[in-house]
Amino acid sequence: MRFDGTLWMRLCKMYEDIENNKAKPFILKSKTNLERAKSFFKQKEFAASANHLRKATEFFVHEYVPTRNQYDRNFKPLDLSSLIGKSRAVARMNRLPASLIQDLDLMRTHIFNPGSHYDVYTPIFQNDLKRAIETLEQVSTLTNINL
Repeated sequence: MRFDGTLWMRLCKMYEDIENNKAKPFILKSKTNLERAKSFFKQKEFAASANHLRKATEFFVHEYVPTRNQYDRNFKPLDLSSLIGKSRAVARMNRLPASLIQDLDLMRTHIFNPGSHYDVYTPIFQNDLKRAIETLEQVSTLTNINL
C-alpha cells in the first residue's frame, strides 16, 4: 500500500480547537468506509450503507490498480466501472479469485449505483448489502488494503 498522506487523512481528522484563547490541534480517529457501511447496515440505513460500500470499492480500485492505469488515452480519470475492469488484470496477476472482481462489478450496478443516487423504484435489499459487506471484507483481507 502506498503512503502519500491519504491513509493518515482517512484514519484521522484534525481540526483547530481553541482552549484558553490558544489554538491547538484536535484529532479525531475516523472510521473506514467499510466500518461506516457496517454501522449504517446495523442501523438499517441501507442507502447510506450502500453509499459507503461504493466509497470503499472506489478506494480499493484506486489503491489496487497502478496509478498509470487509472486514466484513459486523454489522461482523464477512469470511472468506477472502468477501474473495476482494470482491476481484473491485476487480480489475475496476484491470483485473486476472479469471482471477487466480478462480484464488485455486479454490486456496483445493483447496489452501489441505486444506493448512491435517488431512485425510489430500486429497493436495496438487506441480504444483498450483507453479501456486499462480506465480499469487501474478503477483498480487504486478501489484498491487505484497509477499506
